[in-house]
Amino acid sequence: MDAQLVKQLRDLTGAGFGDCKKALETANGDFDAAVRHLKEMGLASAAKRAGREANEGRVFGATSEKGIVFLVLGCETDFVARNETFVAHGKKLVVELANTGATDLNPSQQDEIIQLGAIIKENIQVKKVLFIPVAPNQTYYLYIHGEEGKKGAWAVANVEGRDPRDPQVIAEIKEFALHAVANDPLYFSQKDVPESYINEQREIFTVQAKGLGKPEAALAKIIEGKLNKHLSEIVYLMQPFLNDAKISVSQAAVDAGKRLGCKFDLVSAGSVTIGG
Repeated sequence: MDAQLVKQLRDLTGAGFGDCKKALETANGDFDAAVRHLKEMGLASAAKRAGREANEGRVFGATSEKGIVFLVLGCETDFVARNETFVAHGKKLVVELANTGATDLNPSQQDEIIQLGAIIKENIQVKKVLFIPVAPNQTYYLYIHGEEGKKGAWAVANVEGRDPRDPQVIAEIKEFALHAVANDPLYFSQKDVPESYINEQREIFTVQAKGLGKPEAALAKIIEGKLNKHLSEIVYLMQPFLNDAKISVSQAAVDAGKRLGCKFDLVSAGSVTIGG
């Protein structure tokens, strides 16, 4: 069977690759007859659903020896986001991704999503696949928030002097994942913030500072103060720690290392939502 013809049929109908191949075989290569066959089987309706918004959904997460994987699976309604078939398929798919360390779906998995949409009768979309590698000397924690799974988070730290999977170590890294899900940092560390963004914010704060009527000599300190405050809101390591707002996340990591009696250096953390 001509693979290009199968692709054209799939693009037109939104049906799975295997179904398109079978339809063309059944129709002896007649393209129009194959389209009609798919419609009769109820497999061509995905094309109509494809244009509909998939703003609801669920965040799925899984881990393996390769690392942490998040899958954001979108659908049209909150009702479907709680559907047992939808949830079961998302859990299955994210485990497969975690086991392979893949950051994209293979053709077979893409077909499964199309078939899932045909069964549920909604536009189902893979909105994001996020893979976070984890080394043998690192401890990590994956967290999915709430029964509806609208948000997930993770935290990873280098550990030296303790088993990274020691329950006490896991208990510490869990708190840093919980901080991430509660505070939605835009960046992990200050060096991750684009210089252009920092310059733009500094210009904004300069205008604000000049409007305060303060002496020229005091402006630089005011501007840097405003900038640091802003960064402490969006940069994970600079944010006030969830469990103790008097210290930063970076200081909380230092304190965790002292409690554990080992090196405990945060290297990655963040959150994932159905919106992005």
